[in-house]
Amino acid sequence: MARLSRGMVSTVRKQLVKLKALDLKKQSDSLTHAEKKQWTQYYAGVLKLFDPSQTRMVEERDAMRIPMTTEVLYQRDAARFTTKCWDLSVSGIGLAFNSEVSVDDLVSLKFYLKTKKLKFFEEEHEVNCEGIVKWSSSKDNRTGIEFHGLSDELKVLIHRSLFDEIGRQIKRALQWA
Repeated sequence: MARLSRGMVSTVRKQLVKLKALDLKKQSDSLTHAEKKQWTQYYAGVLKLFDPSQTRMVEERDAMRIPMTTEVLYQRDAARFTTKCWDLSVSGIGLAFNSEVSVDDLVSLKFYLKTKKLKFFEEEHEVNCEGIVKWSSSKDNRTGIEFHGLSDELKVLIHRSLFDEIGRQIKRALQWA
C-alpha cells in the first residue's frame, strides 16, 4: 500500500461518521445537491485508503463500493462456482471473471462478512442471496452482480461490514503513515 499522511488518514476518520449518515440517507432517500457533493468527496477520501494512487475513479454510484476480499460460492441453475470477491456494495458484488455466466443470468450467492462485535472481536455472518449478472469482462477479469430482492436486514449487515472494513483500513493506514 502506498503511504498516506497521518493527517489525511485522520481527516478520513473524522469524516466517517458523516459519510455513514449520508450513505444511509442516500440508500433510503435522496440527497440534496450539496449532500451528494459532500458524499462524493468523503467517498473519494475512503477510496484513497484502499488505493492512494487514485487509479480507481469515483464513479456516479448508487452505493459505495469498497474493496473487500472474501470467497464467494455461487450457482446458476445446476452449475456451481467458487471465486474471489473484488469489491462489495449494498447493491452488488464484483467477482473474478467467469466465462460460464452471462449478462442477465440469475445466480444464488453465498459468502461471509465480518463485523465488529466488541472493540477486539469480530463476528462472521453467512450471507445467502440472489443476484443478476449485470456485466462481465474477461479483459478486466471482473463480473458484476447486482443483488436482487435483498432484505433490509442484509442491507444493514452489508453496510455495517463495509464501514467496519473501512475502519480496519484506517488502522492499517495509520500504522504506515
